[in-house]
Amino acid sequence: MNNRRIRLLILIILLIIILITSCKELGEKANTESLYPYLNDVKSNSMSSDNVFEFTSNSFFFSPEYEREISHNQVSQSDWVYYLEQMYGVKVIYHSNYFNALNYSYETYIKQVISDIKSGSISGLFRVLDLKTLKTLIEQDLILPMNDYLELCSNVELIPMDWVRAYSIDGEIWGLPSQMSLKTKIRYIRNDWLENLNIIKPATITEFYDAMKAFTYNDPDQDGLDNTCGFSHQIFNGIEDIFGSFDVRLNYQGQLVPTWNPNSNKWEDSFLKPEMKECLYFLKQCAEEKILLEYSTDSDDIQFSKGYAGSTYSLALRDILAKKSIHENRPSNGIPSIDYIFGLKHKIDSNISCYYMQYYSPIILTKSSVSPSTTFSFFVDSVICDLDCFMHTNYYLDSNQYSVDENNFLSFNLSEEELNNYISPNLLHDNPIYQFKVKQNYDDETKTQAIMERFYIDQQALENSLCYQVPQFVLEAYMKSEYTTRLYEVSQLSIEIFSEVMNNTVSIEDAMERYGIESKKLDIDIFVEMQNYILH
Repeated sequence: MNNRRIRLLILIILLIIILITSCKELGEKANTESLYPYLNDVKSNSMSSDNVFEFTSNSFFFSPEYEREISHNQVSQSDWVYYLEQMYGVKVIYHSNYFNALNYSYETYIKQVISDIKSGSISGLFRVLDLKTLKTLIEQDLILPMNDYLELCSNVELIPMDWVRAYSIDGEIWGLPSQMSLKTKIRYIRNDWLENLNIIKPATITEFYDAMKAFTYNDPDQDGLDNTCGFSHQIFNGIEDIFGSFDVRLNYQGQLVPTWNPNSNKWEDSFLKPEMKECLYFLKQCAEEKILLEYSTDSDDIQFSKGYAGSTYSLALRDILAKKSIHENRPSNGIPSIDYIFGLKHKIDSNISCYYMQYYSPIILTKSSVSPSTTFSFFVDSVICDLDCFMHTNYYLDSNQYSVDENNFLSFNLSEEELNNYISPNLLHDNPIYQFKVKQNYDDETKTQAIMERFYIDQQALENSLCYQVPQFVLEAYMKSEYTTRLYEVSQLSIEIFSEVMNNTVSIEDAMERYGIESKKLDIDIFVEMQNYILH
């Protein structure tokens, strides 16, 4: 009888423990779902210890040459690996390769990477410098395309396809981005100058011209000096949207080369369009009237951030921070008020300014990988898609050591000294699913406000008809190896011809005629035809 009671008591205790554990797991799951409700379908990636996750670390801490005494409260790379193996049941093979490309020439860097892959000291997943490096490794037949491995992943449908296709060349995916950043370009304008001169914020090219002329000649900063101008540029930088207003748009990188037009849904060579003539006349007139000034990058004399120009066109964030720079440079004028314009209507009234996602430092998969299939599956299904696994691999933190607030700022529940004790292999910086901002990076109040305003601007751009997103097929088109050199040459040609026009050394008509002849020699017309054929 006593034995039966004892067994019953043990059974009750076990049921209570199971119930408590289940409630805790449900609570943790609910907390995660409140932040990322679309991740409810993340599939578990519990793997056999026979499966391998192999990578080569870019982290200095993982390098055997890193001679630092590990204190009792610091974790070592062996601790990091042990935790990952115990938590996720995968055999970790890591290689150390801390060769800082910034300390050497590119030629030295690429030779070292090729040599290390061939010797096996780089194997599995590895983060390389850029697209040029990626293409070189493809040509050397040292890395694997990832298409077949992606099909085997359980959670790949949760990842944005633009991110997956970021390093797609001719249909083959050769890398995945380790870093990403949304780039939104807008025109900034001194709102305090508009108020001083009783001018409404311009919405058209004509209104913009009138405002810029007033900024140049009507003492908008009210200091009694003739020291201001309307807007400034350096070649095409700072005036990309002006071209867009005339429907002769530059590409997403600010280069005057053939690009896709969202209004006509076709590829065009803007320099050959009749609207280019009118655009060049407008810019030349502004320059001759001293409304538009050219600044030199060598002297870093950017008039807007120094407080002497009333408007500029740039990436969001950079010139939000200019507010602080303007005040520091000209404190007697007080705190400046800066507004922004998504596009100036003229020839067109939509799709003038662009935004796009820029990707950096591709992660490649070497042909020498011990188990490329399991390595890649674990990376996608767990390191990317599982929040706890991502936080462990990126920061070596568990769920009690970090939190994410309503503004998507990530905070660490550790002191800065404690956080420095944690390590990562420096493989994946930005997650395509969990795109939070690290609060510790923005402790400066001015920068924090600028970051929040930038994300507000990004959100507005997504909803504004004056803005358009550059689609992934446009970004991929410039990656075609056979046209990379020719597009670079035609970009340099357009810079040279534009500079001659603005310096009055050649007429606009002769400049456009010369461009037509020289670009045809480079088969740029064939490139445009080819892109339109692919598109339609």
